[in-house]
Amino acid sequence: DRLQEALAPKGVSRPDWQQNAKILAGIKDPANSRFLRQETLANALLSWQSMLPRVSHDVMSQILLEQGATLWFLRTNQVGGTMREILPLAPTNLFGEVPILSHTLRRIFASMILLPDRRDWGITVLLLLGYGAIAVPIGLTSGFLQWRPIEQKPVQVAKTLVFLFLCPTLLEELVFRVILLPYPDELNAPAITFGWAMLSLTLFVLYHPINALTLYKAGNPTLFQPIFLGLTALLGLTCTIAYLVTGSLWTISFIHWVVVVIWLFCLSGWVKLNTTP
Repeated sequence: DRLQEALAPKGVSRPDWQQNAKILAGIKDPANSRFLRQETLANALLSWQSMLPRVSHDVMSQILLEQGATLWFLRTNQVGGTMREILPLAPTNLFGEVPILSHTLRRIFASMILLPDRRDWGITVLLLLGYGAIAVPIGLTSGFLQWRPIEQKPVQVAKTLVFLFLCPTLLEELVFRVILLPYPDELNAPAITFGWAMLSLTLFVLYHPINALTLYKAGNPTLFQPIFLGLTALLGLTCTIAYLVTGSLWTISFIHWVVVVIWLFCLSGWVKLNTTP
């Protein structure tokens, strides 16, 4: 009665709504019935409240709550969120029906748009410290890492930091983590996630010596050294864990970027890559 009063204050319902009710409810066979659609000024005036979706939504919700009902709202801001029982429909064919491309685009946009919270950044910092606690002693003991800080002008330092964040950091994390790994809200079996993680890690390690032979010859022979490949594998594993926990491109890029910057600026990275600072 309260809903009737709110949505039809004059006690009159649109005739096409009344006549189509059984068809929409599935009681009447639509194949043998004609769906009526009467778009007239009179019908618009009779249903003015329901013509405003947000208003009618709030009115009906308030009425239901007043009568002691329990409501469950599927909010659009939870698309890609933590409620895994909500599996939203893709808004376009590009994001929902094109094989491989749709899946890839969804992962990329989700990892970029859904910003990490305090918990995510806390986990990121802990993983970064854990990597440093393992990598630095191994690198120093083997002689691969040496304390050789370089000097650059502030402007050059800023340019270098921005460049390093874009390439290799952002580009590599986008390819080897975001595109290859399942997004955290994808309902995959642990074995499938583990398999993709191993493939991602393997390709990430192999990419560096291949890059040294092709596009970045200054990396030869440094990128072939076993100690470098070992630390690279450890970095890949750290970023993989961070991504599967946070689902953010920015957290894994931060880890990768900090490691590269410290190696190049402080731990003899420039010298080993034959790069003039």
